[in-house]
Order: sequence, then C-alpha cells, then structure tokens
Amino acid sequence: MAAFAPVSLRAQTSPANNASPSVAPAPSESTALEARVRDSKLNKVVEGIKGQNKKAALDPNLTRVLGLTKNGEAPTLQYRAFKDDDGNRHGLFLLQDQLGYVLFLREKKEVTVGYMDSALHLVSAVRYLTSHQSDFSSIPLPEGAKKLNEEILMWKYVDAKMP
Repeated sequence: MAAFAPVSLRAQTSPANNASPSVAPAPSESTALEARVRDSKLNKVVEGIKGQNKKAALDPNLTRVLGLTKNGEAPTLQYRAFKDDDGNRHGLFLLQDQLGYVLFLREKKEVTVGYMDSALHLVSAVRYLTSHQSDFSSIPLPEGAKKLNEEILMWKYVDAKMP
C-alpha cells in the first residue's frame, strides 16, 4: 500500500490543533453544493474507486489532527488520485462505512487536506507548505470550506474510468 501523505508531518502545538474538530457551519450554498455534486459524476467516481480497490495509508499525525484516528490507528483508505495539466495533484479518499471523504490538493507551494462528512460539510482541514512538510496547521473552517468546496466540485469533471 502506498503512503500518500508524507510521514514526516507533525502537529504544531497550538491549542487550536488539539481541539476536537467541529463541523463548519453549513453555508446557504451547502445544500446547492451537495445537490450539484450528487447529481454529477461524483457517484460514478466513487464507484470507480471502490471497483479499483486501490488503498493508501494516511499519516497518523495527519489523521489525528483531522479527527480520523480510531483506537490510535490511522485508517487505510480506498482512493483515487491524479495530476492535472498545471502539475497539481488531487486525491479523493473514501472513509469506511460511507462516513465521508478526505480530499487532498497538492499545489506547487502548499498542500491542503480536508475531511468532509457524507453530506459534504467540512469537518476539519489542515495545510502545510511543500517546502516544510514536517509542519502543518489547522485551517479555519470558513477558509478551508472555500478551498475544499472548490476541490470536491472539481471531481465531478473527472472521468470515472480514468486510472
């Protein structure tokens, strides 16, 4: 299994990183976002991910900050990833029991990772600079929601059969 997130990530010691994650307030466009994504190809992409059964182990420190570590163990998740024409890497991970998604966006200078519940509400998000992969920090939910809402909507344009 491939390790997708760098293993050198570690949480900063700020109190915000140690707080329990809370779901971002649902903005008015949240229902529209969910409808657009659910009415799109996203379900086909999810079925394609399940069919390929490609798995990755996420970094335990990352999953702890996102609130996804259970019994001290980071989840190993089915996923799909690709590199776009601009060189950005995108990843969509499926949480077990249809509890939601982990989104991964690696741009030239920074990486953003977020946990969205099954209703596509952002629960928690972190980012780190590609030049400092050993340090990451929580993103304020409104800022994370804006970036990761754009990311989840992008997945509706992905060809479900793309490797």
